[in-house]
Amino acid sequence: MLRIYNYITTSYSLGFENILKVLCYRILKKFGFFKLFNKIKDCPKVNIIASNPNTYYLNSESYHSFSAKTLVTYCENLIKGNLILYGNKSINVGSPPDWHKDPLSFYRFKAYKIHWSSFSDNEKIDIKNIWEISRFNWINIFSRGWILTKDKRYLDYLNLWIKNWCIENPINSGHNWMCGQEVSIRLINIMLGWYLIEGENFLNNFSQNRIDFVFAHLDRISSTRFYAEAQNNNHSISESAALYIGGKWLSKSCSKKEKIGHYFSKIGRRGLETDIYKLVKEDGSFSQNSINYHRFLVDTLCQIEIWRRFYNDNLFSDRYINYCNLAVEWLEVFVDFKTGRAPNLGANDGTFCYQLHSLPYENFKPTLQLSYFLFKKKLLYSSGPWDETLFMLRLKYKNSNKKKKISSGNLTSKKEKKMFYFPQGGYVVIKSNQINWSLLRLPRYKFRPSQCDPLHFDLWNNGENILRDGGSFSYNTSNELMDYFGGIRSHNTVQFDEFNPMPRLSRFLWGNWLKTEEEPILINKDGLKKVSSSYKCKFGRHRRTISALENGSKWEIFDEISGPFKIATLRWRLLNRNWKIKSDKIITEGINIRVNSDKEISSLKLKNGLESLYYQSKNNIQVLEVTFSTSPIKVKTVIEFQKN
Repeated sequence: MLRIYNYITTSYSLGFENILKVLCYRILKKFGFFKLFNKIKDCPKVNIIASNPNTYYLNSESYHSFSAKTLVTYCENLIKGNLILYGNKSINVGSPPDWHKDPLSFYRFKAYKIHWSSFSDNEKIDIKNIWEISRFNWINIFSRGWILTKDKRYLDYLNLWIKNWCIENPINSGHNWMCGQEVSIRLINIMLGWYLIEGENFLNNFSQNRIDFVFAHLDRISSTRFYAEAQNNNHSISESAALYIGGKWLSKSCSKKEKIGHYFSKIGRRGLETDIYKLVKEDGSFSQNSINYHRFLVDTLCQIEIWRRFYNDNLFSDRYINYCNLAVEWLEVFVDFKTGRAPNLGANDGTFCYQLHSLPYENFKPTLQLSYFLFKKKLLYSSGPWDETLFMLRLKYKNSNKKKKISSGNLTSKKEKKMFYFPQGGYVVIKSNQINWSLLRLPRYKFRPSQCDPLHFDLWNNGENILRDGGSFSYNTSNELMDYFGGIRSHNTVQFDEFNPMPRLSRFLWGNWLKTEEEPILINKDGLKKVSSSYKCKFGRHRRTISALENGSKWEIFDEISGPFKIATLRWRLLNRNWKIKSDKIITEGINIRVNSDKEISSLKLKNGLESLYYQSKNNIQVLEVTFSTSPIKVKTVIEFQKN
């Protein structure tokens, strides 16, 4: 009975219109509607990527040495079939790859010329492992490598891979045509490759194969766009972007598909205007409550603006541009000044699309540099390898931050020494200074939470993530690992007994979404920065107060815990260091953590836990677990950083 109640209340939160769209999609899929209107056809072999007299060549002398060396290494590895998967795994996928084989489990789909609607993403394997290779992110590595070196091999292998993909993946056939967002990412990436190598000539190169290839992708995307809209996430933004970008190019083709190109472009543009108001909140928060998905959102918004400029198209509305700026400003607050890294907040599936730079996956500076240039007409950081995208896209700029230049880049002064409250998203970020800062996740879930992380606390010092989030690991793994990484155990907060404060209803859905008991209390004066918030569930109540003292060199976390629980567990997930327990202290070089309470502590131990910094990867970390068997109880954790 309780489970039925949770489904009903969660359905109300999801929106009955969205549920109806999903139900309609499943019915159409079950009864073969898409097979009737999305026919399987041979895929045109668009292997016509070649240099020409007007091709852009990069001045390698002005190119950052790190980017040049890394890019060449990437290209040479690709020739050997070694692809970096999810930002960190170097996997041999073959050259050209086997497009139907999971490179991690080695499972291979044997079905050939079976309609995409006959497949399910609930297979025993994680379908993302196969989709990832067919996103065509490698196109922009080969393309950039050729621009830098003029090595013809990079063009040859690029064309070989594209041609082979087209042979092995007939239109509307198989798993690589299942998801409209995957089709959208692939289309944008191949169009980027055409533009990078052929320059302005691409905008007028309307070979029949290209027209047919672009049309096939747009037709597939449009057929299930209503389903993407129902997700209220990055799917609808990605698909609208592809319809606008691909449709605009098709509308200039002077072919029989010119009119349909106008249509696709129009619905894509209209969808973008609608989606951004619905998915980006007034405080800049994105509906998915995820740092990595937020970056993907900003990267997609950048692609839209880049192509709008290529086409010399009309500006989007002032309101749309304003929301783009809000999304960019939100991301800036959550990125570490020194390293360009960010908290492992929310779902993290390794998405790293439109890769036009050579920095690691976890570095967010290239996204911020490009988005600042496009939407704010200035640069956020001083010159560095994060400028590579600007070079590659021929975007002319003048770095106005050179006078303030330091090795890691420069944040604008308005982001220094502040406290940031995001009421719609449910976050408070305290920036004591440029190197000491923290994030408190408020239990305020307004859209389908992917993680059970109420009052999670993330702490950063001098570029190091001291107290950390556990990540996601995989969307298709054992129930035990799904519950661990998505549940409360992988966060820095309090757990009541062995329960999650929200019930899991399915792989991607939690029920009984939590809410804060009241507006958080915020204090920001006289050198003191303080925030307090609370929530309750049927297992207990938790109030947490964070205080930043001594310019961020000292932090106090005050937890008030009560309820019918037998055991409450406070967890601090620690940076990988040599931690030692001495009485009520946990110490390592440069850091002291002290825990005390107004009543007896049952146990204070360092235990092994799991962390996933990259999708499909996990490693061991140390977790400080403090347990209590008395209610109510007040617990104080003090973290001090030794001053240099």
